[in-house]
Amino acid sequence: MVMGTRVSQLTTTQRNSISAISATNARGQAVYNIDTDCLEYWDGSEWISLCQSSYNPEVDIPESACNKIKVYGKYYKNAPLNNTHYIIMPVTVTQKGSYNIIAASNNGYYFQANGVFEETGVFDLRLDGMGTPRISQTNDIIFTCNGIKIGLLCNVKIDVAVLSMGYITNCDDIQVLGYYQTRRFMDGDNIVKVPVEVITDGMTYIETNTVNGTRFVGTKALNTHGADTLILRAHGSPKQSGKYRFTFTTDGSIKTTCSFEVNFISMLGTFEEPACKCLDIYEERPDVSNGEYWLLDCMDMDSSNPVKTFCDIENGGWTLVWSYSEKTARNTYAPVNSMEVSGSTYGVFHNVPRNRVTTENGTVNYADYRLNRSEWQNFPNSTSRPQLKVRITDNPTDMNDEWALNNYAVISPRNTADNPLENRYGPRENVPTAGKIYGKRWEVKSSGGGAYGGWDEVSGNRGIAIYSNDGFCTHWDWGNIGSSTQFEVLPNRNASTGGNNTIAMYNLNNIFGWFGETQSNHHFGKCGGESEDDYNFSTKTCAGSSLVPHSFNNGEGRYLQWFVR
Repeated sequence: MVMGTRVSQLTTTQRNSISAISATNARGQAVYNIDTDCLEYWDGSEWISLCQSSYNPEVDIPESACNKIKVYGKYYKNAPLNNTHYIIMPVTVTQKGSYNIIAASNNGYYFQANGVFEETGVFDLRLDGMGTPRISQTNDIIFTCNGIKIGLLCNVKIDVAVLSMGYITNCDDIQVLGYYQTRRFMDGDNIVKVPVEVITDGMTYIETNTVNGTRFVGTKALNTHGADTLILRAHGSPKQSGKYRFTFTTDGSIKTTCSFEVNFISMLGTFEEPACKCLDIYEERPDVSNGEYWLLDCMDMDSSNPVKTFCDIENGGWTLVWSYSEKTARNTYAPVNSMEVSGSTYGVFHNVPRNRVTTENGTVNYADYRLNRSEWQNFPNSTSRPQLKVRITDNPTDMNDEWALNNYAVISPRNTADNPLENRYGPRENVPTAGKIYGKRWEVKSSGGGAYGGWDEVSGNRGIAIYSNDGFCTHWDWGNIGSSTQFEVLPNRNASTGGNNTIAMYNLNNIFGWFGETQSNHHFGKCGGESEDDYNFSTKTCAGSSLVPHSFNNGEGRYLQWFVR
């Protein structure tokens, strides 16, 4: 006969009294816990179960913690529970082990959590809801852990109400249909399908927030229980391209907030849909970058042929209207053997288009390119616009070219009289201006008088030449009073006559390219002939007739470019 060893069979309370008598003498004592159905032994500080993770833990909800049990969600007859229905409850664990905690309602739904308590202590558990309430009533919630009731002193109740009108929405299954294009009113194809599960009949109305000039609205009589689809129709006219998110909250007794994303497309600036100016593309298409786009002469109502040009979108929507190289300035524009661009022939005011690209596959020649004068003025709603920007650059399509960032001006006409596109021989006004020459801001000047800094008064007309002794000679003097090519830099004009940071202009033809007098080397052209070093930046100056193009850019040298905005 096979015999075994029988150990004491004790309840948890009886077992705990052993260690309470003498922890030292009880060390090594083994018992069979009839509450947990596990063999346990005392190690001198706690009872160790030989059932490992499969043993029943000791779990309870103390009376003092009953008020911390929180029930979340709203409960309705015949409305299935979802992730908004759950219970957060504190439990006190005095014995480690696996657990399956259930909060039952006896009304077709319950809450559940399971896992392993690896440590003793107090824990907050989340019990997720499951099932569907069958009856409208108040339910007493009963808690059990592995089939043993816990929290007997806690009085937790849930009210199940009757829906006045209700349906369940699965936000993940929403479908956006149709083509969404800017400046187009939405039609019957622009809809959003919202799948629902109807619980109680009624009339529903849904409206999203208004985003990008568009909203979605839908209404429907829900008169059949079960699966159905709500149709939200688009209203409005989109303003910008890009992806935009819309949000709505369902009506009825069951509230659900959903969102969906709509991708709006803009064709503005394409051959098929040209823009009036690059500024329009910048404002409507924030998701595009610098490049060549198509424009239409919106000042000419009979114009139907678009023209291609470069748009500086990233810096605010500047339109390239004139671009020429040093080589073009010398060989084509100059009235004499120099790089002077004659104000009487090619000035800003004149209409002398060059090599305009009007075919879809045409190529912009940045070495010699100019739009019609009316295309410079595509700002019909403003008397002072456009702003003008002129720059000298090594790369005609790089808006961050280092040379251009240090040699540019931005002119902001305040009215028509200030605008060189409108007033060729207007009064000498002070136009707010920002910019740099050889990296020096307009307002920076050397001290002294005459043509090399400071004030110079001739016949009562005050002008100034900017001059730098810091390695470069930048000599632009005030020229001949009354000349159509006059250009003056006035860094520190008296506040009573216009304030600082201004350019006094008579015609503003050759803001960076006037070479009627001795000019600095390497700014726009180089001295000394074709053999001269392209990068020998010294204080050497030379007459306009001695300037030749730099050899880089395939002999085109640098580019002088005008933009408007």
